[in-house]
Amino acid sequence: ARYEACVRQMADQVARILDALAARGAQDDTAFVFCADHGQALGDKAYFGHATHMQINVAVPLLLRFPERCNVPAQRNPRLVSLVDLMPTLLAHLAIPGLEAYVTQFRGTDVLAPVLARKHVVTAEESTRFKKQPYHAGLVTERWKYVQVEGGPGLLYDLAGAGEERDVAAQNPEIVKELEALLTAELGTSVLRAGAPGPVDPEQQE
Repeated sequence: ARYEACVRQMADQVARILDALAARGAQDDTAFVFCADHGQALGDKAYFGHATHMQINVAVPLLLRFPERCNVPAQRNPRLVSLVDLMPTLLAHLAIPGLEAYVTQFRGTDVLAPVLARKHVVTAEESTRFKKQPYHAGLVTERWKYVQVEGGPGLLYDLAGAGEERDVAAQNPEIVKELEALLTAELGTSVLRAGAPGPVDPEQQE
């Protein structure tokens, strides 16, 4: 009941924003984005929260609506995308002078580009409120999902097969080797790399 109330409240507040924009005649000059930072297990696989790399936690909605003047046709995009792609996509299609300078500052890609080179996405978590803990990281391709917990063995799931119900790492050592190398390269540019300092608690700063 509490979760349902939260969802209803969110819907009500979004409706207030849409009504305010309509009242001002600004709805056709506004880009709308609906997304989430994570899902919620709600008991799936005997887990209630969201601090896991299960697909129900990391596969989130990403809906975009551009102003009509942007000439972006309605479409459903089946490509593998990440939330890091959100800002580059917005910047690429909003005709606002001066935005070009910001495009190169983001790691993501315009997901509406005719050719999208993204072949995998990465999920990672390594802290809980300023307390550093062993990282949990996952790399997802169109078919495979490789998950690694610092200090533990890698897990491989076939999303086109049994999914997250069965670890198939032992049966696919070459796939594990390939995805582990990709994940290691990604983490090499992340705060999760070995020896990286932990999060700083602003309450403890001088």
